[in-house]
Amino acid sequence: MNKQLIQQVNSLKSTVDSLNATISAQTQLIAQLNQTIQELREQLNKNSKNSSKPPSSDGFKKPAPKSLRKSSGKKVGGQKGHQGNHLAVIKAPDEIVKYMPFACEGCLHYQMCKGVACIAEKRHVIDAVVTVHVTEHQALELPICMLHGVTRISSMEFLST
Repeated sequence: MNKQLIQQVNSLKSTVDSLNATISAQTQLIAQLNQTIQELREQLNKNSKNSSKPPSSDGFKKPAPKSLRKSSGKKVGGQKGHQGNHLAVIKAPDEIVKYMPFACEGCLHYQMCKGVACIAEKRHVIDAVVTVHVTEHQALELPICMLHGVTRISSMEFLST
């Protein structure tokens, strides 16, 4: 019976040693995982304000801007009594360029139609270099095309750029 008891004690010692090794391995793994979690949290908390990351890497979690300005108490926008400024349409441009409908190019009645064409649209292009040079672009409309008998309007799509 003494041998049996010694075998059980040895078996229990080997089981305890095995469990201690497992616990030690798990403790090391838990420590590594905790360190990884800490590093990932630090990465998540970094943005362009508290690291050398560019602002484009902030994504949708941009930090709220913190202005040092104090509120004046006035409403946002133009205040009462302020007339405001705007770019007025110039009545006498330096140059006028007229555009006939592209379909009319090469037509036999081109010059006659150009004489009766009406202004369908006007746009001003202001080139302010040293002096102001205003060009008025006029899209012309033919009420009735002499050749086809339909209304034609020129396009100023190329001015949209």
